Amino acid sequence: MKLSTELLKIIDFIGHEDLRSLLFLQSLVQQMRPELVVELGTGYACSTIFIALALRKGHVISIDDHRDQAENIDIPLANVKRCGVADRVVLKTGSTFDSTPIVEKEFPGIKVEILFMDASHNRKDLWREYQSIKPVLADSHIVMIDDLISEDTLKFSQELAERYSFYVEFPFHNGIGVMGTDDDFKDTIDEAINSAG
Repeated sequence: MKLSTELLKIIDFIGHEDLRSLLFLQSLVQQMRPELVVELGTGYACSTIFIALALRKGHVISIDDHRDQAENIDIPLANVKRCGVADRVVLKTGSTFDSTPIVEKEFPGIKVEILFMDASHNRKDLWREYQSIKPVLADSHIVMIDDLISEDTLKFSQELAERYSFYVEFPFHNGIGVMGTDDDFKDTIDEAINSAG
């Protein structure tokens, strides 16, 4: 995949050295062709952009309260626009603990097929985020949890995995946990891994 100059500038700015996690995420979205992806935790919108680049007809809604960023939503919004994916992205400032009403307002009646969790890295917060989004998850869906390098995130990921059909961990970037409701997703994940390198 050829990365645009604007996207390379964003990646360089945030210091994302291992692109495999982003390429894996993008490949997974391309193969699944979801109507709706939810990202909890926007940051600079780098993951958001990779998701949006993979979408054909769907959308990604990224929710963040920006509590750790002085610049609020302005920088991620500018990044999304610079990379030409604003038509597929909805950035919302709000609590990741109250995400279902946000999703239902923006996309009424549409269920979430891919959930990407990268907001809090506190185990209790992660459980609150998951419980908040659970009502709008599609019957068949994948959950991805970023930054397994955090002990709390890893523990949460492994606990949540007990509710799913399968679970795998990848060492990309700071570690990613992926789980799904259907064993059929395993082949899709294998293909995404091969695409990511």
